[in-house]
Amino acid sequence: NFEDWPVVDPLPSYGRGRELPGGRHRSLIYGSNLTDVIITGNEGIIDGQGSIWWSKFRNKTLDYTRPHLVELINSTGILISNLTFLNSPFWTIHPVYCSQVTIQNVTILAPLDSPNTDGIDPGELSPYY
Repeated sequence: NFEDWPVVDPLPSYGRGRELPGGRHRSLIYGSNLTDVIITGNEGIIDGQGSIWWSKFRNKTLDYTRPHLVELINSTGILISNLTFLNSPFWTIHPVYCSQVTIQNVTILAPLDSPNTDGIDPGELSPYY
């Protein structure tokens, strides 16, 4: 249900949604202004079930930019590890304006024809491992 995905403002560095003017849907896993974040699993799977979003994108029926699967903003001390991420609606892991980010032992999978399901899209990080 698309109404279950809150709409948030675009990031300041973008000035608008990435796909459409205006807002964007908030990520499934989201956090802002956090410290010492650990997202890990014993080879667990997080499935973004992106096919409904890909259909809306292809049919040009999106009202707002699609959500990322994981997005952390203005956060420090992030570890993402030992997980498989499947079928992200848009970019899979998007740490932005963050520092001390470590991403290790992750698998990111999506069909070849899924639109813009990039793996890891860091934005303005320091330092990034």
